[in-house]
Amino acid sequence: MADGERAVPRGNVVVAEDDLEMRRLMAHRLRARGFHVDEVVNGHEFDAYLRKLERKGGPWPDVLISDLRMPGLNGMDVLRRLRGSDWSTPFVLISAFVDLQTCEEALRLGADRVFSKPLDLDELCMATEDLVGSL
Repeated sequence: MADGERAVPRGNVVVAEDDLEMRRLMAHRLRARGFHVDEVVNGHEFDAYLRKLERKGGPWPDVLISDLRMPGLNGMDVLRRLRGSDWSTPFVLISAFVDLQTCEEALRLGADRVFSKPLDLDELCMATEDLVGSL
């Protein structure tokens, strides 16, 4: 790339994670792979961020990544609301507490991927690339 040239972002991603270190790690790794990343710190902020986009009419993120357990609304609550209002944006759910029942419910509600913690950040980035590439 020539001096002064800027890389075109690969896509826009929202990361909702209440653990500061985990959120920063995910955002840093996704940015290093060329994504534009917005960070939100809990379920209420995530929901408010998305409702603001709905009121404005976009621009819509390419992928939503959310922790399952966060203060206030959890990732499953946000996913349920989005799919109930016809959002089709790819949704990735992550949690240290994923069991078969939770995974099945997340997939039934429309999650595109479900990851367990500890999280393999390379896997998360590859999944995000795949989801953006399928748009």
